[in-house]
Amino acid sequence: MSSIEDLDLSFTNLNGANDWLEVVSSLPNLKTLDMSACNLSLMSLSSFSQFSHSKSFTPLESLQLRNNEINDIPKFFGDICTLRELDLSGNNLNGQLIEHINDLFGCAKDSLEVFVLASNQLWGSLPDFALFPSLKEIYLLSNKLNGTMPKTIGNLHNLEHLNVSLNYLQDVISEAHFSNLSKLLSLDLSGNSLTLEFDFNWVPPFQLEELRLRSCKLGPRFPNWIRTQWNVTTLDISNAEISDTVPAEWFANLPPKLGSLNISSNQIHGQLPNVSTVSLSELRFDLSANCLEGPLPLFLTNVSSLNLSKNRFSGPHFHLFVISMVGG
Repeated sequence: MSSIEDLDLSFTNLNGANDWLEVVSSLPNLKTLDMSACNLSLMSLSSFSQFSHSKSFTPLESLQLRNNEINDIPKFFGDICTLRELDLSGNNLNGQLIEHINDLFGCAKDSLEVFVLASNQLWGSLPDFALFPSLKEIYLLSNKLNGTMPKTIGNLHNLEHLNVSLNYLQDVISEAHFSNLSKLLSLDLSGNSLTLEFDFNWVPPFQLEELRLRSCKLGPRFPNWIRTQWNVTTLDISNAEISDTVPAEWFANLPPKLGSLNISSNQIHGQLPNVSTVSLSELRFDLSANCLEGPLPLFLTNVSSLNLSKNRFSGPHFHLFVISMVGG
């Protein structure tokens, strides 16, 4: 038992039972502990605190407590100096986010890399996450956050993944928020009332793999900085108040790894370019609910999924395209 580093107790009813405490205390090399969906409450975890200072608990790096009944972050979590990953998604956390963040202001704030509080009832603004200098991944989606996003988010030089989607954040986002995030790989701000105001010629320091900005305000011009993202596999800028034409050079040479492109529910007008030099056979493409018109470029017959509804397409290429899609 002493050599065990990873312990999975998920989907086990641990509430009211202390046997698991004895098990944990007997594992001096434990690095990963998963107690997700165990019906745990804050009270159930209170006796857990005695091990946070013990030698047997010292090396813990990952603590996963998804889908329990926890309504607060135990303060002793902040004293686990080796803690790299904390997942409390799908619990009963409520109140201001910053109040819960304060519970981690021990040595854990220097070691924490992955912080997951998705699907709770948290509200308020984003805190100053720069107080957690090692953070690489932040997941706060599906809460009730209704404040702002401080520019200090840009001080997280190691940040790779940021997801604050499906909240009620209201703020104007500028390049100052992201200019220092050279390692950023995925960004999801969708479902908030955020306005992105970047200088037209701004070139981000990062190359994203996933970018989701649905329902954020990006327009009226097509965001020029998006054209610099050549590693992107998923791009969603739907319902983003864009009233412009599609940049011909970018559209004709879409990023080679792109698998999903959603620019629906905007006011994009004009015709689509007629040439593409990359393979789009795996691309899922949503152009619906725009003002696009004229004939369709025939290369669109190579995409795997295509939504062109609620536009103004016409002409011979449109009919050939429909026949090709039906026949294929």
